[in-house]
Amino acid sequence: MNGGISDGTGRHPATSHRVRWAIIAVAVAVVTFSLVTLWVGRAPGRPAGITGKLVNHGTANVGDGTRITVVLGARSFNPTFLRAPAGTRFVVHLQAEGFSAHSFTVPSLGIDVTVPPGGVADVSITVPDAATSVFYCRFHRALGMQGAIVRQTEP
Repeated sequence: MNGGISDGTGRHPATSHRVRWAIIAVAVAVVTFSLVTLWVGRAPGRPAGITGKLVNHGTANVGDGTRITVVLGARSFNPTFLRAPAGTRFVVHLQAEGFSAHSFTVPSLGIDVTVPPGGVADVSITVPDAATSVFYCRFHRALGMQGAIVRQTEP
């Protein structure tokens, strides 16, 4: 032996102590990351029906008879949420950016429009009585490309 103190494993006790603390630090980091991920996934203000990853670019209030541009980016809608009272009629002007086709799919309203790369499309919407109508891109939903039409309840 080297004349030093041993814990019976041939290692110095300080080394064993450091290894234990490193393992504890890694475990704490993993648990913290998991909790933060769960909290972000259930963040307040996320409309019902939105599950999984979400790339959020905010909310736009939409008025009756208006036209709003929604940019279809690489993995997101901008704005992500469209808010208006039930019965409001408006046009969503879809503008696809990048090199991929995107869809604007709203199953509850029977809408499924594909927009080619760099293309545009207009979709007429009437806000239903339902609290939310989820929309998504069929091609990129798993990447967070989803949003919702949210029925506004207060003036």
